Amino acid sequence: MIESDRDMTKEQKDRQKASLHEVLRYCENKTDCRRSQVLSFFSETFDPAKCNGGCDVCLHKNKNNYTSEDVTEDAILMIKMVQAFDRSDRITRKNAAECFRGVNGKSAKGLSSNEYFGSGKTWGVGEAERLVAALLISCGLDEFNVQNGAGYSNSYLRVSPFEFIRAVG
Repeated sequence: MIESDRDMTKEQKDRQKASLHEVLRYCENKTDCRRSQVLSFFSETFDPAKCNGGCDVCLHKNKNNYTSEDVTEDAILMIKMVQAFDRSDRITRKNAAECFRGVNGKSAKGLSSNEYFGSGKTWGVGEAERLVAALLISCGLDEFNVQNGAGYSNSYLRVSPFEFIRAVG
């Protein structure tokens, strides 16, 4: 929707996308106190110890057990995998997770012909799907929409067009 707005400049669209990604990062963050996150956005500080279970994260802190793992190398492989597809291949989030895991799935898109097919064969379905989502949120990947004959839009993946991502390459 942002891209299709003809009244906005490229800079305005970039700001809108950056704001959208900030909201997505906030929604996906299951480890940091919500109050602390919100106040940090406004350059204020809040001690999460004072939240006392007042937000969903702190309320479930003792129930949820998360571990951190550096998946940078796998993220780079995922980006390279998406880049190896032709845009006309129209790869969905699910297709990307399947290809990364080395599963052909039900699509007839020839996922196994991608040189990175199976790069993440040790990853579970949910983990691979979360990696795709994390790359979308962090702007490593991007989605473009194509309207089908019935008038519905389908979303497909591509490597992010943002300049700072290409520099990582």
